[in-house]
Amino acid sequence: MMLMQSDSKPGNKVPATEQGNVHPKGILRYRKTLIILAHLGCFFGALLLAFLFAFDMQILRKWAIYQFPIILAIAIPVKLIIFARFKQYHGWWRYVGLGDLLNIAKASLVSTIILVAIWYFYGIYGKYIVPESTVGQLNTTMKQLEIDAKKALSRDEEVRLGLKHENLKGLRNIIEVSRIKELSKKIDQQPINSRERKEQEVRVAELRQAQRHIEGVLMLDLFTTVVFLSALRMLIRLYHEEFFSESHGTARRFLIVGAGNAGEALLREMLRRRDANYEVVGFVDDDPAKQGMSIHGITVLGPVEQLPKICEKSSIDEIAIAIPSATRKQLRHVVQICQGTALRFSTVPSLTDIASGKFSVSQMRHVDIDDLLGRDVVQLDMQQLEKFLKDKVILVTGAGGSIGSEMCRQVCAFGPKLLLLVEQAENPLFFIEGELRKSFPDVQMKAVIC
Repeated sequence: MMLMQSDSKPGNKVPATEQGNVHPKGILRYRKTLIILAHLGCFFGALLLAFLFAFDMQILRKWAIYQFPIILAIAIPVKLIIFARFKQYHGWWRYVGLGDLLNIAKASLVSTIILVAIWYFYGIYGKYIVPESTVGQLNTTMKQLEIDAKKALSRDEEVRLGLKHENLKGLRNIIEVSRIKELSKKIDQQPINSRERKEQEVRVAELRQAQRHIEGVLMLDLFTTVVFLSALRMLIRLYHEEFFSESHGTARRFLIVGAGNAGEALLREMLRRRDANYEVVGFVDDDPAKQGMSIHGITVLGPVEQLPKICEKSSIDEIAIAIPSATRKQLRHVVQICQGTALRFSTVPSLTDIASGKFSVSQMRHVDIDDLLGRDVVQLDMQQLEKFLKDKVILVTGAGGSIGSEMCRQVCAFGPKLLLLVEQAENPLFFIEGELRKSFPDVQMKAVIC
């Protein structure tokens, strides 16, 4: 028998909060577009913050201001595709959990790995726009640059070098960083005069520093992306829990027996169902290591033996027993203590249902007699019983007792030809005969005193 019945009845319309539809239809229509735009904003902010940290908050100096748009143009499409593959643009953020945050971390890690691979193997990140001022105000021309390159590199090797002149921004060198090491080695080997060598060494040193900075940017971007997207989802969840939780009267104050996995799952479900007015006051658990500990902000108040005292002190309305793995002896002990409080108490389903995600608060039920048996419940073959009892003459001795009277009730349900009630006490026999004739008028029966 179910303890808590759903508030909705057949034919009744489910409230918007139960359907998870608390937004205007116009917003829901463009929900995916808004989610993608939110991700774009987070990607931009994460990369910008990574640049700020990597360049010591001096993004307007040196190479950063020129490199940022180049990396941004590559990183954004890569991240959009990878996050789409991880289905990050679906789902309701109001229900975000640890699994969703782990998926964010996985998508960010894969994106970073791809960006690093592009950086090292395909050379897309190998081209950096470097201001002339960063290489010592070198008075370099296209012709002189080609001469320097020929001196630094052997004939069978090439490096992509070029110039771009803009009146407002000054002279810039576009240099392929992926060939810095080869350029450095050739500088040491070629007989260049001291000034040329110094200029080349300055250029190589600056480009090496730029390469190290960009590697740091990619690593920092991984961290900032996870933080930004996780924070965004958690803020949406908190917003829904605080502003879209409808109240329907006074909240019922619960005390949960058991601070294990089942208790945590029950608490999490109750916290999610804010509209159902569940208020969990605390836990009780016999594990000494859990005393005083907090689970989702709810404290373990003491052992099970102190349950009556805790219920009285905290004005508890209902007790939830969340120990599906307990033995029947342990469960009987807990039930006896709960009965002493005169409060309503219920239990959760099996641990298998909780672990599979099928559990909900509405599945809590009264503690059944089967839960307290010292053995497993025997499953009867009802078809065989019907063949044995139907249209037969059945005699039950001690028919007026507690066991005999229940046997008579069960036998009558199978339609015997005749039921003989044998009892030595006249009053109990009279009462059971009257009850059976009223409940089973089609069954012939005869009471016998002996």
